[in-house]
Amino acid sequence: MMVQPGNLQAPLVATTASADVTAPVTTINNPAHNQSVLSGIPISISGTATDANAVAGTEISVDGGSSWQPANGTGQWSFTFHRQRLGM
Repeated sequence: MMVQPGNLQAPLVATTASADVTAPVTTINNPAHNQSVLSGIPISISGTATDANAVAGTEISVDGGSSWQPANGTGQWSFTFHRQRLGM
């Protein structure tokens, strides 16, 4: 957020850069690491997220980071994944 407008309408004020340099920490609690899951059955994925300031939202990727979906919750989060076929 390094770009600021030249003139601000009242009562707007210019922002300052965030001083937060510590990355948030997230933990996946379910399913367990390397747990087998069945095709065609919804998979409940859940975990926790923490940050020095606050967690505004959580997202999850089930395709190696190509796409992201919002999870439910922030500190405690969950997501239901509907696996359609093998290899997905």
